[in-house]
Amino acid sequence: MKFRHVGPVVALSLLWGCGSSQNGGAATDAGSDLGADLPPADTGQDAGPGDVGVDAGPGDVGVADAGPGDVGVADAGSGDVGVADAGSGDVGVDVVVADAGVCAANTGNCDNNASNGCETDLNTSNMHCGFCGAACPAGQTCFEGACGTATALSAGTVHTCAIRGGRVFCWGENGSWQLGRATPAASPTALRVDEVRDAVEVAVDGNFTCARLSSGRVRCWGENNAGQLGAGLAVGSGMRFAPSDVEGITDALSVRAGSGFACAVRAGGRVSCWGSNGARQLADGAAETVMHSAVPRELPSLQNVTSLALAGHGCAVTSVNTVFCWGRNVAGEAGVSQSPLSAAVQVPGVSGVVKAAAGVGYTLAVLSDGTVWCWGENGAGQCGNRMRGASRIPPGAVPGLSDIVDVTAGVQSACAVNRTGQVYCWGSGSRGELGTGVMTFSNADPTVVPMLTDVEALVGFPNFASVQANHRCALRRLASNRVFCWGYNEYGQVGDGTTETRAAPVLALQLP
Repeated sequence: MKFRHVGPVVALSLLWGCGSSQNGGAATDAGSDLGADLPPADTGQDAGPGDVGVDAGPGDVGVADAGPGDVGVADAGSGDVGVADAGSGDVGVDVVVADAGVCAANTGNCDNNASNGCETDLNTSNMHCGFCGAACPAGQTCFEGACGTATALSAGTVHTCAIRGGRVFCWGENGSWQLGRATPAASPTALRVDEVRDAVEVAVDGNFTCARLSSGRVRCWGENNAGQLGAGLAVGSGMRFAPSDVEGITDALSVRAGSGFACAVRAGGRVSCWGSNGARQLADGAAETVMHSAVPRELPSLQNVTSLALAGHGCAVTSVNTVFCWGRNVAGEAGVSQSPLSAAVQVPGVSGVVKAAAGVGYTLAVLSDGTVWCWGENGAGQCGNRMRGASRIPPGAVPGLSDIVDVTAGVQSACAVNRTGQVYCWGSGSRGELGTGVMTFSNADPTVVPMLTDVEALVGFPNFASVQANHRCALRRLASNRVFCWGYNEYGQVGDGTTETRAAPVLALQLP
């Protein structure tokens, strides 16, 4: 039989002082028990009375099969201090094992002070990350017992995910297992997706999540009612919390998730999409009768693509800085009047495009000169032309913005970040989406988000189910790439440990 060390003798003496008067009193008058009046003892196997042994008899300090009045580890009898199967009058493992020097998982006695027990959380301590004495380098923080910083971020309809050290962490709604866990139903703090490693990019929709790995493979999890996991599983086969490999994709350069579908830019600038095709999101031209695809389909109308933007429609930026859109087009979000578009078409009048963002019924583009252009729905001023009303066709510039490097489009609001890291938002603010600290119906003028002056990247995703469901997140450079979020928070998607809607950015507390 093997035994595990459960703590020094001094820990046992502390236990002794906590016991009842029956064989558990002060050590000095313990009689034949452990105490100052114990006779000299040997150490050996088959020890006799008063000895320290393994198969100790009555009155001994033993390890196994200790009898009445003994200090034992296993099968302790009446009046003993034991670890397992303690009987009447005993102190058992469920009461004293931590005080005996054994710390619970992910905790440690890092100050070597027995009086405060296992005081350190090894999952979050920057000075003791993973184990005592393992301090995180400057600029990094401890999460799940490892040092690092967030390197990528994606916000979905009601959940958010980030990458840290190649691992994916998600929080918010989990009704479709999009957090990579079968439970809980929702989490306002980050949960690690255990079966994904070496992730370099994450893409989030309302009910599923995909991650691109350093190898070029893509893995997805969550809802599969339209084949959006891309793994060849039967459409409608149910949710999957365990990530599945997207079939045939081994050369992905980027991945994006839209409304029930996802797409990847592949080697050579090709684009493949999978999932729902109800609004011709798969854009393969001849597949107008196909409502969904559980495996990737290449889009023949797209070539030399460098980046993608997806919502209910899709847009692609090419290597010559043009932008093509396809799919849903009810408000001119594809830049033309035809709806829906089963093949990608070039948006007229827009050139020099370096990045695009797709919202509900509208599209934004960042141009090489640092300006932002918009086309499509403008009911809440989300196209930023200081007006509210009809759709904006043809595309036009958003006034008041310059030197912009990134944009994000939501339901009825949008945000942009300039080269210095300052964030501007405009459109609807009924759920705090503008980040100004005030909930307002709408603001058609781009407005500074006061506390976000050092942002690396912005993310946000539109929701087709409710115009009120919207939140934003940002990576802050000077805060060691910590994640800050704001807006709608019914399911904890803001990540601050609450479900309170936030009108100003707050730190996602459980992320680096």
